[in-house]
Amino acid sequence: MSEWQDVPVGAVGAPALVTREQCRTVMLPVDTVACGQRLLRVVAPLAADWRVQTVATVPPSPFNRGVRGWLERTGLPELPWEQAKRTPADLVVTAGTAGMAEMPGPVVLVPHGAGFVKTPDRRRGRRARRTAFGLGGQWLVSDGRVVPAAVVLAHEEERARLRRACPEAAACAVVAGDPCADAVLQGRARREARRGRSADPPGRRLLVLSSTWGGQSLFASRAEFLPGLAGEAAAAGWDAALLLHPNIRAAHGDWQLRRWLEPFTRAGGRVPGAEEDWCAYVAAADAVVGDHGSVSLYATLTGAPVLRWCGTPLVDPASPMAALLRRAPALPDGGPYVPAVEAALGAGAGSRAADVAARITSHPGRFTERVLPCLYRLLALAPPPAAGSADRGGAAA
Repeated sequence: MSEWQDVPVGAVGAPALVTREQCRTVMLPVDTVACGQRLLRVVAPLAADWRVQTVATVPPSPFNRGVRGWLERTGLPELPWEQAKRTPADLVVTAGTAGMAEMPGPVVLVPHGAGFVKTPDRRRGRRARRTAFGLGGQWLVSDGRVVPAAVVLAHEEERARLRRACPEAAACAVVAGDPCADAVLQGRARREARRGRSADPPGRRLLVLSSTWGGQSLFASRAEFLPGLAGEAAAAGWDAALLLHPNIRAAHGDWQLRRWLEPFTRAGGRVPGAEEDWCAYVAAADAVVGDHGSVSLYATLTGAPVLRWCGTPLVDPASPMAALLRRAPALPDGGPYVPAVEAALGAGAGSRAADVAARITSHPGRFTERVLPCLYRLLALAPPPAAGSADRGGAAA
């Protein structure tokens, strides 16, 4: 999008053209579909406030493909990037650091996945440090100042990691929990409640396969094995669903992915679309096969076994992901696959990851009530009565 917009917050025509005036502007920089999905989980309760107008913009990114279509389908009004940088915002909520220092308003930075896991590839520069993406000063500090007004964290453990990686940003930390973890936990509780009420015999089991993006991902290193796995799973009474990180679609295109994955779908596998709720699949899974992407970590919240099927990823050794990869049973490359999955299921591999799951969020089920006071404080608005019961000052205990 290049043409500047007059509504809903354009500098020229907005006051005369909008129906509801004098709303606080909340801006969402959406550089990838994955970030957009995350941001909607964060701001949806805030956006229900009649005093708030939410707008989006698309910062430059190698993974922009599909973002504008996603915004159009979602219904978020978009401002061109150059206009957004010049349009005062009352609050900016972002899940990525690209362009963060250029945003004209107080910035709240939220993680775009399960905590802070991935580290830079040291082969790309001798000075790259083993600091997890998003925690170090190279992402949080610009021209000697800490850019975000608040850094939202999921776990108290992350506060300690932030203090070590970027001490000057430690005072901005708000430990609020994780909205995707809450969605998975809620979905799992509904699943168990339905099963408890049903007198019908159990149906087919669900095997969720998950791939993050990049050269160390499941899709990069194990794609040729996917059709065989899907066929074996179907014959054994399992449904197989492959969750792909949106960056894979952005880089390669849906048409190409459909061609590559035809053998997998012909063998009985399913590839959910970008618009489907991946949290619902994780919540419904009987077992998960993944890599170092966030889905593998979120799956530990369900008690289902998580098996690893990836290369040697660059992850922060202090992260819960490193702990999961050390203990998760491996799926054999050449098969047979289902016996390995069922062995993990029978051995209670999911329950053995309970300590990893406990490191995802310090406040399960409470993200909204804990993050809203911080957002309202920066908006200089009094929260409505139902907006949450956490400390109105925005600092997490």
